[in-house]
Amino acid sequence: MKLPFFKENEQYVPTVTNNDVERILIRDYPETSHNKIKELIEKSNQEPRVIVACFKNSGGNTEAFVKEIEAAAIDFRDVLVDAEYPNYAKETFKTNKLNVKEKNQLIKEDKEQYIKWFN
Repeated sequence: MKLPFFKENEQYVPTVTNNDVERILIRDYPETSHNKIKELIEKSNQEPRVIVACFKNSGGNTEAFVKEIEAAAIDFRDVLVDAEYPNYAKETFKTNKLNVKEKNQLIKEDKEQYIKWFN
């Protein structure tokens, strides 16, 4: 069974590179935590998209990042949903009675909030 927030051609799927990981690390985290975070990233063996989702979800807090990267090791999809599709996931899990227009609005809002944070 596919979950509704993973339908192809509906949700925005960001393209994330190792350069983005480095840029966001520098932008959002204190320099004193960079080595620790880089070690965790290397040990995690996660894709850049998942790492950036962990960054977003932890909001610049190093200890929160540790929890996010640990959560990604269990199921990276949960981390991606929280970072990339928060409104859609919240509403579709609450009720499946949204019409197409309402779902499309949530998709649009999620994309906009992610892009704003990412850039």
